[in-house]
Amino acid sequence: MERGKTQEREAAAALAEALGNLPLALEQAAAYATQARLSLAEYLELFRACEPEVAARLTGDEEYPAALAAVFDITFARVRTESPAAADLLTLCAFLAPDEVPLEMLKEGAGHLPPALAEASADPEALAASAAVLQNYSLARVRGGSFLTLHHFIQAAARDRLSEDDRKNRAAAAVQLMYAAFPFDSTKPQTWPPSARLLPHALTAAEHARELKVSEEATASLLNQAGLYLQIKAELAKARATFEQALEIMSPDVSAEPRTVSALLNNLGIVLQDMSDFDGAQANYERSLVIAEAVYGPDHPEVATRLNNLGDVLNDMGDFGGARANYERALVIYETHYGGDDPQVATCLSNLGDLLRLQDDLEGARERLERAIAIDKATSGPNNPNVAVRLNNLGTVLAEQGDLNGARENFEGALRIFRELLGENHPLTLLAKSNLATLGGQGEGEGES
Repeated sequence: MERGKTQEREAAAALAEALGNLPLALEQAAAYATQARLSLAEYLELFRACEPEVAARLTGDEEYPAALAAVFDITFARVRTESPAAADLLTLCAFLAPDEVPLEMLKEGAGHLPPALAEASADPEALAASAAVLQNYSLARVRGGSFLTLHHFIQAAARDRLSEDDRKNRAAAAVQLMYAAFPFDSTKPQTWPPSARLLPHALTAAEHARELKVSEEATASLLNQAGLYLQIKAELAKARATFEQALEIMSPDVSAEPRTVSALLNNLGIVLQDMSDFDGAQANYERSLVIAEAVYGPDHPEVATRLNNLGDVLNDMGDFGGARANYERALVIYETHYGGDDPQVATCLSNLGDLLRLQDDLEGARERLERAIAIDKATSGPNNPNVAVRLNNLGTVLAEQGDLNGARENFEGALRIFRELLGENHPLTLLAKSNLATLGGQGEGEGES
């Protein structure tokens, strides 16, 4: 018996040396030996038989050690035989961010998954079993049966092990999956936390799809959604880069998907305006408007959206006449299509109210802002970011009219919503605090209660 222990210690030492004492490789080797009921000496023989073939395949540009590549090949071959769904899960996750992949999102995009994984995703127990196989072989960690985490070396090895066609198929599946699962809606704050969790996976999937030139429209649409989320969280540099990446994908052939290009130009314009690049914003809005009018016709709500945003930047640039003309044309289109109580109508009314305040028509500004707030509360609820923006602007009008109590009430309402939805240090939260301060008090007691 002592001789057996000695042989096993010697085999362990020899295996550690062969694997370069790499903890990740040693962990996988031990897991494989346990699952396959092999001694370490037997595993070492298996490794030495596999190593030359793997070494011949490697180019030297890989980001992971050669020993790990051989260990991965041995393990992946067994997993693929034992559970095709687990193998599919691993290769799909290789095109997502490495941490905290939520397994439940697979249900949202089952139609884009490889067959074995698509079947498993319809059955929570089967999906959990597939994830458990990866954990048993130390290819992934599973948290709470719901989240999968992989080492980035494992992801790289999994991608490299695929043929070019399979890499493209998995990258396409990943980006389609993320587009189906990414829930962001600027008017629904309940979608923001899940969007935050999925954002790293969305951006990683889009990066791989861009590199492999697959699912270009879905990739651009996913980047558009991610950019909108980043914009509302005031991560403007990241939002700008995300929209620009999407436009790079679509711009070579604008005629193929003009609606997508028009939307991206419009959204990039919003970010540039937020960054005070008014000339850049105007150029993007105007290009977006030209495309929208050509695609939808001059009296379509999508055209009204571009007109409204162009009015915004003209307002910022001091062209009040041009701004008002765009707002009023947009308002007519929205009211014609949607009636007088639609959120889009509220947006135009709010913008007109802000413009009228700058032109010293305070009563006209107040009337339009109050109507906009009523529409938004009725359609989106009282704790909506649009409501907070209108309350803040109405507070400014009331302050200029000398109604300081009314102004304070509106500033405090805006601050409460901004704090709850956007956090203490978001620019809109800081603006509401500053407005309260101009009335002679910080208002922090009201906000903290």
